[in-house]
Amino acid sequence: MTQLLKQKPCLFRLILKGNILLGLLLFVAAVYLTLTGQYENLAMRQQTESLLNVLAIGSLLYVVAFWYLAVFTKPFFACKTGA
Repeated sequence: MTQLLKQKPCLFRLILKGNILLGLLLFVAAVYLTLTGQYENLAMRQQTESLLNVLAIGSLLYVVAFWYLAVFTKPFFACKTGA
């Protein structure tokens, strides 16, 4: 793993940004399903929405964690452009 980080810092940063995008997509999907959900009864609605809320909050925490990694590792894994 450390050899990969030393050889390809741009790939490492791309993976971090991809994880941020993945977390944001998951958050948007959870919010969309919460807003447009149609349920048979109140108990089903409460159960489903509590699960979607946990998923939305978890995905935001996931995004924040990878954003911090992307910001704080930038000086160490900067992409070298040019010759």
